[in-house]
Amino acid sequence: MGNIFCHIGNPKTFSTSIQLLLENYSKNDEINYLGFCPSQKIGKWFSDSTISNIFDYSLMYESITSFNSNKYYYISYFQKQIEKCNNEKLDLWISSENLSCRFILEELDPLEKFSRIQKILPSQTTFIIFFRNIFDSLMSIYSEYIKRGYVLSFEEFCQETYLHRNSNFLQSFIPNNFIETLKSELKNNNSLHAYLINDKKSVEHQLTEIFQKIYNFNNVQIPRKNVTTYNDEEFRIYNKNQKSLMTSSGMIEMHRAFWSLRDRDENQKLIWSQLKNNREIRKRLKESRGKKMIEVFENTELAKYLLKTNDRYILECMGK
Repeated sequence: MGNIFCHIGNPKTFSTSIQLLLENYSKNDEINYLGFCPSQKIGKWFSDSTISNIFDYSLMYESITSFNSNKYYYISYFQKQIEKCNNEKLDLWISSENLSCRFILEELDPLEKFSRIQKILPSQTTFIIFFRNIFDSLMSIYSEYIKRGYVLSFEEFCQETYLHRNSNFLQSFIPNNFIETLKSELKNNNSLHAYLINDKKSVEHQLTEIFQKIYNFNNVQIPRKNVTTYNDEEFRIYNKNQKSLMTSSGMIEMHRAFWSLRDRDENQKLIWSQLKNNREIRKRLKESRGKKMIEVFENTELAKYLLKTNDRYILECMGK
């Protein structure tokens, strides 16, 4: 029987590079990959509508009652994929970077997501999660929010992150506590592999070492490019006028929740150029790349809170 690997996050932690790597190996028939495939064309994000519905709806927003009614269909779906892998003597790889956290407040709690994915995948699945420097994680998420229409300053973003710390993504980015929590939630003889990536060293080298030595990939070449994957016009028009995207009235991705339920190809009108022409957006994007941002961060309540966690990796990343 082939191995089953499920990459669950974290978001903005080299996920695009990892997913492009997995997609490339799948194209070469070295693995079977079912996860998210970065592309500007929404219809190419997933190989079929079932896996799209699982990751973009059932594991993100769906009610427990509805999920339970679909659960056995999903189990059957993955079982067929496993049988295919066994016949072809390939490992099965799955990836969806948002499984490990609540990227926006409307999403399910990450432990509920983790519970659900374990209910539909076969036993002895290996779950994989990556962590990076906390400041770089926050900067990447801030930049992502800006691209989606967020117009508040980085300092205000940090304040929002702190205020919503028990209902947003933050707890998923604190390694020690979150790793132990995930391990305590493991079922069905599943296992967890967690990796702390040092942004100050070669990320490509670290990822290459992991995939070659631990997962037996041959001749690994880590892709290092970002792919814009949010082209939905309604989403941009709605969000760019919000004062905040982290709140329930602001950053809601209902467009993504229903992509699997409608003709996704009708929703690919790109208005990124319009956003770039928005002065406030341009100002925030430029600011997000400024060298003084670390000083802004260090003086926030969020930074003080993170120091109090006494997480070794967090402290090391913050130079303490």
